[in-house]
Amino acid sequence: MPEKHPTESEILEHLRSHQLFKSLQDKTLNHLQQHIELVPLPAGQVLFTQGEQGDAMFTIFSGTLGIYLKDRDDGTDQGIAQLEAGEIVGEISFLTGAVRVATVKATTDSILINITHTALKETSAKDPTILNTITNTIRERLHKNQMLGVLPDLFGPLPDKALDAFVTNATWLHLDRGEILCKQGEPSDSLYILASGRLRAVVKNPEGDTLNVGEIGVGESVGEMGILTGDVRTASIYALRDSSLLSFSSDFFTEISNQYPDLLRQIAKNVVHRLRMVQEGRQNQVATQLAVFPLSPGLDSFGEQLVEAIRKLGNSVLFLNRNRFNALVNLPNAAQLTLDDPSSIRLQAWLDEQEKRYDYVVYQADLDSTNWGARINQQADQIIFVANSADDPKIRPVEKMLKSDVKTTEEIPESLVLLHRKSFSRPSGTSGWLTLRNIQDHFHVGTDSDGDMARLARHFTGRAVGVVLSGGGARGFAHIGVLRALEEFNVPIDAVCGVSAGALVAGLYGMGLTYEQIFQNFEKLTKNPVDITLPLVSLIRGRKIGRRMQAMFGNTQIEDLLTPVYCVSSNISRATLLVHKIGNLWEAVLASNTPVGISPPVVHNGDLLMDGSALDNMPADVMAAITNGGPVIAVDVNSASDLSAYPSYGKNGLSGWRVLWSRLNPFVDKITFPDPLSLIRRSQELSSIAQGRQFKEELVDLFIAPPVVHFDILGYENGRELEQIGYEYTKNRIEELRDELPHILPRSL
Repeated sequence: MPEKHPTESEILEHLRSHQLFKSLQDKTLNHLQQHIELVPLPAGQVLFTQGEQGDAMFTIFSGTLGIYLKDRDDGTDQGIAQLEAGEIVGEISFLTGAVRVATVKATTDSILINITHTALKETSAKDPTILNTITNTIRERLHKNQMLGVLPDLFGPLPDKALDAFVTNATWLHLDRGEILCKQGEPSDSLYILASGRLRAVVKNPEGDTLNVGEIGVGESVGEMGILTGDVRTASIYALRDSSLLSFSSDFFTEISNQYPDLLRQIAKNVVHRLRMVQEGRQNQVATQLAVFPLSPGLDSFGEQLVEAIRKLGNSVLFLNRNRFNALVNLPNAAQLTLDDPSSIRLQAWLDEQEKRYDYVVYQADLDSTNWGARINQQADQIIFVANSADDPKIRPVEKMLKSDVKTTEEIPESLVLLHRKSFSRPSGTSGWLTLRNIQDHFHVGTDSDGDMARLARHFTGRAVGVVLSGGGARGFAHIGVLRALEEFNVPIDAVCGVSAGALVAGLYGMGLTYEQIFQNFEKLTKNPVDITLPLVSLIRGRKIGRRMQAMFGNTQIEDLLTPVYCVSSNISRATLLVHKIGNLWEAVLASNTPVGISPPVVHNGDLLMDGSALDNMPADVMAAITNGGPVIAVDVNSASDLSAYPSYGKNGLSGWRVLWSRLNPFVDKITFPDPLSLIRRSQELSSIAQGRQFKEELVDLFIAPPVVHFDILGYENGRELEQIGYEYTKNRIEELRDELPHILPRSL
């Protein structure tokens, strides 16, 4: 051990020259020096051991220390690094409150300076900025070290010299929740790597609508496209929650890419991959930090129930309510500290550490507006409001608090869960809750239903299973058999999206009817549905089928359905696809089943709606967005090849009298030709079928195409046979692909 202890002036000079303290004024350093402790450490003596709790850090005044990790096989200490005078040790536990990740002992006689939280708090009474300054410096160093771990994943293998260049040229950047990183149309002058938090990318289309195109998680990069092309930003990026980033200038990337050409090729691959994900609707949008805010009393256990459901899916989950948070950070009343309290930076660092350790963190807020609610509002990237469905839907004070915390107009995703008591049959009054709020998704959950909670867990973990049902006239009976088979294999159906006949089956399924009831309603609706009228607008009046649908669905509202249902129609006034998510179910199903030219259009807010298959007969992209990236099952009862005539009737046109004569005269070849209604229905589907063929493979996890093309699309008398074909084909298809469907089939199968 050195014979001479350092003098006060030597200690002050050591602190003044250290990276952690060099930005502090001498007056502050003098205060700090009064509260620090010198620790003599003889060679061979242990400073702290791996797994030990600790809240102090040490800077090495003289001597050297060794860092050791336990060998997994024999438990012996294995040396991995050596620290010299001027370096710091123990800062991770100091910042996060976590246990020591390694054992540290002196390899030579050493003198250390012990800096505790108490020392910093005492000094902060004189200089309140010291905690922020030191803690932010430590966080910056930790994130830069983490950056070295993610760089090879982003840019491929890099030599040490290139890694050093990244560290040297990194600029630290912090965004508060809701704060804009860059705007669409701005120059692309930087690339960013997200160190903590979460970002969202949005674009404005020519019509002025804001579209969500993806989210950026920890370790991902932003801005590659502009670096490659030099073009302006193609999207606006904002912080879903408080976020820290490392920024690199485009000049730096130009210089380092010239030195390491493989780096540029890897960036190009990243850009292509991200564009493909956006095109396929598979962009990263799964939140990992979920904040549960009760809007009704007595719901304190909901967060724990959600955690248990997520764990059953095989995920690691941390549950934090106010009391549990206080206990885990070992700081009384930590949950009630304000966000600007000096200790908040340490608490934030601890939360960042938990995000890395667990797949998901679920926070449970208090019923009232509290500091704990404000903290988890800053931390979460998905807010889940929970209320008893029978309560008044008025806006609560905690909701007003959340809105006041957002610094921009960009919205953080919010979902609503309405709880129903055991005796309920079908929800009602959901619109009262939705009209007052900007809710992204809503769910109905029975208080005694494990299945409802499991569906919720699948949705929030990106595993919700969505089924898309195509149009196809009478062939839509096959959809019923497909759904029946999926249920027999215990495939969870978390959402159903339908077009034309698919919308009819989806609506009936969403009402909770049995498969026989669905079949009977389908059959009843399609028996003699024609009411001929003067063809100034359409061939039929449409009154008969409209009344039948209204009687069938009654006053059922889409938003009141237990299983989410989405009906797709074509807005021919605006040439856009309309996805019906709320409103009268019968009107949505009718709009999706109104063939162009056959039935009169459905008027919706002054626009004209027609059969959804005119624009998209297989809206798998719609369902991919709804399921939050979860599996999509597409059922197609149409065919790329359909309708034919025999024999050829030449180039001089075709007389209806000639067709009739061929059918009456047994001595001439019978002319087979599709009827006008079949031709009209087929013609309206052509573009969407051709377009859908290009995307089925990319968007769909399980594609089911029952062999029903030989049935006429108006052959409603074949319903039983069509239903059975759909059932048998789906069973065989699942058996055939069983090993390829672990993300769809339950684990027990």
